[in-house]
Amino acid sequence: MNLIPWLLSCFLLCSPALSGVPIERNASGDLSDLIQQLESEDILVSTMAAKTLQQFNSTSIGELALALESPLSPVVRARLELKLDALLIAILSEVDNLAVELSQLRETDSEKPIVEWLEESGDIRTRFTQLSEKLNSAGPFLAISLSGHAESSEIIDPFVERIRTRLRENIFENWSLSRAQQNQEAVSVEELRWLAALSPHLTSDDSDLFWKNIVEKAGVEATKDLTSFIPLRIERGRRYFLDMGDMGHDYLTRLSSEQQSLNIPENLLAEWRVRNQIRLPANLDFNQTISLAHWNELQGNEKLDLLLRLKAVHGDRISPTLVHVATVAADLRLRRRCAELLTLLGDRRGARIMLIDRRFGSDRLDEASRDAILRAAKNLMSTQELAGARSLLEDLLARFPLDSEVRQISGLIFLRLRQLPQAIIEFQGCLELDPTNTTAHYNLACAYALSGDIDAALNSLNNAFKNGYDRVDHVRNDSDLESLRSDPRFEELLKKI
Repeated sequence: MNLIPWLLSCFLLCSPALSGVPIERNASGDLSDLIQQLESEDILVSTMAAKTLQQFNSTSIGELALALESPLSPVVRARLELKLDALLIAILSEVDNLAVELSQLRETDSEKPIVEWLEESGDIRTRFTQLSEKLNSAGPFLAISLSGHAESSEIIDPFVERIRTRLRENIFENWSLSRAQQNQEAVSVEELRWLAALSPHLTSDDSDLFWKNIVEKAGVEATKDLTSFIPLRIERGRRYFLDMGDMGHDYLTRLSSEQQSLNIPENLLAEWRVRNQIRLPANLDFNQTISLAHWNELQGNEKLDLLLRLKAVHGDRISPTLVHVATVAADLRLRRRCAELLTLLGDRRGARIMLIDRRFGSDRLDEASRDAILRAAKNLMSTQELAGARSLLEDLLARFPLDSEVRQISGLIFLRLRQLPQAIIEFQGCLELDPTNTTAHYNLACAYALSGDIDAALNSLNNAFKNGYDRVDHVRNDSDLESLRSDPRFEELLKKI
């Protein structure tokens, strides 16, 4: 019986932040003095206030959220939103990890009695509740952080997705209930920001007038931020449009026809539009030495060159862009290269995209693809997605049959899948290419031992020792070698090390 859906329901119903049960948000102090200092025209005073704001921790979430519900100058609002967002994203990351931990715990202990398993997962439940209370103290502003975090997080887990969905639904439900006696069309500027972040996730279709109205009003506010030409507000405006998804991009596209009346340079408007289109994070806009304005006029190889330059400057912070291009680009080679770049950056989404979108044959793989696919297979192995890892390596083996490392990893996957004849063939193939590979000798010994071929297992283990394998403690405790321990030759081998 799979308990995860049932447990999820328990977590959602019992955790205040996810059940819709309001938690009173108490301020830990008065922000009014700090806000006045942030608004000061004295640069020294405002700079010191900004440094003080950066020292705030998760205990200040409720206080920041309360302040954001009040009228503020645009720059101060941008500062407070960015700080609150940083605090909430850190908590959301912890929630993601707990959800994955819970899923893995259940998979590992699937044979354990239900009562015993629930008792052992109690610690996770306690931590989850503590984190959910912190999230709830942010009120509806949590919607903004949910939007950015979901796009940047490499965790792909049904449990995590259901938690995020429930959080969004409760934010809107609580707001709707509080506005039941009022006109929901009369939305404040403060409410527009987080409602805009909910719009891509709660819009039923293009004819939903409420959300279309929200996006139109939010687009006006986001444009004001962009055209202020104040760095903090430009970043806020870009985040605003990113959070609105496709509707935000459509709004930016429509602005092109109004470029002259808005007095915005055409090339700058094109830059914003493309950066939004390819989901480039807003906090990277401070460095615009790499222009993207002509992205849609470029060929696939030219786009790849631009992405490589962005990667050189920003590293893994361009992951949302790589994910976007790897999943929607018409150029299949560009898609593959972006998935490979994700994998080389250590982002697990790259491996999954490569696995789902296997539109390239082994005859089109080159050395650069080899490294990325091998790392993708290792990433999938680390999360026990062995069938997917094996599927990726099939193309690699066909293209590089004489690559000893590819043969070794392939053998290890077969070993973990307990497909022992195939594992033995791959390890033997690896050793024909690299006879001194101690790991391959050792893994071959494991495959033989699990197959019941004691003599061959001891011979391979001896070859591993001869070539430098010296992890004696691992050999003594490895369950794969259990069949050898009753043979006196096993202890004799260990004595020689």
